[in-house]
Amino acid sequence: MGWLDIIPLLQKALPLLVRGVPMLEVFVNSRGNAREEMRASFDQFTTQVRGDITSHNAELSDALAANTERLGHLSSDVARLRSITEAQATQIATTERHMDAMAAKLRLLVVLISILLLLCVALLVLYGSLIHLLSSHA
Repeated sequence: MGWLDIIPLLQKALPLLVRGVPMLEVFVNSRGNAREEMRASFDQFTTQVRGDITSHNAELSDALAANTERLGHLSSDVARLRSITEAQATQIATTERHMDAMAAKLRLLVVLISILLLLCVALLVLYGSLIHLLSSHA
């Protein structure tokens, strides 16, 4: 099929194209209107989203300020608890040292009492044997 064969086909298709051009024009115009409607809808949607973001931004700012205040209070509470904990740790260490000193004194006291008891028992035994010896000589 050559170029000359295409020309009669185009002559047959030309009336169809002539009738299709007005329909194509209506279609393009309707698409243009739809595009403008879509753009208007998109602009409205964008405005609404911006308004929502602005209102939520204000709410978030208020919540952030409240949380910042709470964090400040918590921070001061943690610092206060840390100082109390350090003071208590110092007191516990001091008490442990006192307990160790008292335990050492108690051990020394138990040793001394044991020695005294042994001396008392030895003296009683000597006293008993001395009495027995004196009574046997008499």
